[in-house]
Amino acid sequence: MKILAGTAAAAALLLTLAACGADHPAPTANSHQQTDQSDQSDDGDDQPVNNFKSCQYLAKADVESVLGEPVKDGVDEIGASDGEKVLSATCNYSAVADNGNNIQLSVGSEAIIRPSIGEGGKPIADLGDEARGANGIIYFRKGDKSFLITEVKNRHDESQLDPATFIPLAQQALTKA
Repeated sequence: MKILAGTAAAAALLLTLAACGADHPAPTANSHQQTDQSDQSDDGDDQPVNNFKSCQYLAKADVESVLGEPVKDGVDEIGASDGEKVLSATCNYSAVADNGNNIQLSVGSEAIIRPSIGEGGKPIADLGDEARGANGIIYFRKGDKSFLITEVKNRHDESQLDPATFIPLAQQALTKA
């Protein structure tokens, strides 16, 4: 199976691996496809390559509240596909100020999303079928659909948000899963 991985999604996963100390490799990036949000269905799994809509899971206003500043509209990007269906996708919400701050939501199969946190982080109770969090990241799963929310913040002290900060976003995504 030929897997095409999105550059931004792979970079986010690599940053996550470095931050969490996971020793699992992230998918490699060969090329990416950004999706046109006007031609997308609301379903995620097993959709033709250009019909996946990862931004459907989070409301822009809620992302702004967590990040603490205005963000641009979310941009969907296919992370991996087998050429016929999407295996993972990422929605990027970047700060309006273009200061490097953003929140990313990755959605896909457990085999692709879970290695980003591995067994790292602390378990989070009562959030989907499984959830783990570490600084600046939260992984959660419902059935066979896995999610990863990461914060990229251009801070001088290199601190990241407590994963509990992402719980309202995770709960929102789970209601739409």
